[in-house]
Formats: sequence, structure tokens, C-alpha cells
Amino acid sequence: MAIVMPNGILGNPGEQMEAVRWWMLYHMELLASVDLPAEAFLPQVSVQASCVFLRRRDESELSMLGGRMPQQRPVFMAIAENCGHGRRGETRYVRGPDGEEIFKVRDVLERWEQNGQVVEQSLKKQVRDLADDLPWIARQYRRHVAGKTLEV
Repeated sequence: MAIVMPNGILGNPGEQMEAVRWWMLYHMELLASVDLPAEAFLPQVSVQASCVFLRRRDESELSMLGGRMPQQRPVFMAIAENCGHGRRGETRYVRGPDGEEIFKVRDVLERWEQNGQVVEQSLKKQVRDLADDLPWIARQYRRHVAGKTLEV
């Protein structure tokens, strides 16, 4: 299960959220926590949030514990700094150290219909990559689950 929740629920010390954290960690195993950028839900909603991935513990797992806290395996944690758009919803692209957008030449397959037939043509085009950390984080999580070392 994946839940997007305000950072305060998991991170703020104090008694207000302690019961929520205890219940969640007792009944579920925390698999991953990804801090989302502040712009993730802007321009509509301004909230600092995390995406938390959990696995529900089976009743048989809990019955063997006798009220003790269950074991927790290593948790995948990441911080996404970019989500592909800025505070006003404008698209953001990867930039170099000088601040200029980076263009890469890629093969792009274009398709169109002509005289009832689908025509395909492979072209080389200069394209920009979205400044979005989330696909890279997803790849790293899959590596983590597979027991592989993470990319730097």
C-alpha cells in the first residue's frame, strides 16, 4: 500500500501522533518512505508530504508476537528534490551547472496516418529531460528490493 501523508504524522515528536505511528508500525511493515518536494502538489495544495509504502502484516504474524513490536527490515528512504514542475505549475527541465537547459539528441519514433496507412519514421531530435527525481527513485527502490547496490 502507498499513502501520501503530511510529514508531521511520521516525523513530529510528541504524543499527538505517537498512537498513529505505533498502530501503523505494529500492523504494517514500513517498506519505504520518500520525501516529496514542496512543489509536488502545487499550485493547488501547499503541504510538505511523504509517500510511505507499507505491507500489511498477516494476522498470523501478529498472533505469534504476544503484544511485542514486530521486527522491521531495512527501510528504503529517499528525498525527491524535483518533481518536473515549479511552484506555479510550470514545467521544469534538467539544467547544467551554468543554469542552461540540457538538450540531448535522441531517436524519436513519429507515427502518422497517410492514405489510410500508418507511417512511421525514426528521427533524431534534440529533447530535454524533465527535472523529475521520482522515476530514478523508483528504479533505486526496485534495486533495493532485488538486493542490488544503489546507484549514486
